[in-house]
Amino acid sequence: MKECKQLAELAEQAGVDVVSFTSPSYFKPANVDQLAKCCMEIARAAPNTAFYYYHIPVLTGGNFQMIELLKKWME
Repeated sequence: MKECKQLAELAEQAGVDVVSFTSPSYFKPANVDQLAKCCMEIARAAPNTAFYYYHIPVLTGGNFQMIELLKKWME
């Protein structure tokens, strides 16, 4: 997470249009709350830059319902 946040900050400083994130596949989030926390921390590191989350459960093993992730994001 430390490196993800640093890269998001640097990307924003460089003027990119968007930063993105895919769920970790080795140290997988145990639940949707952890995944939401990861997404929010990275997005907060670049608050003026759009953020995309790529949901690829077949590659990452993060089989969470995206509606649940969105609900956590909106809390």
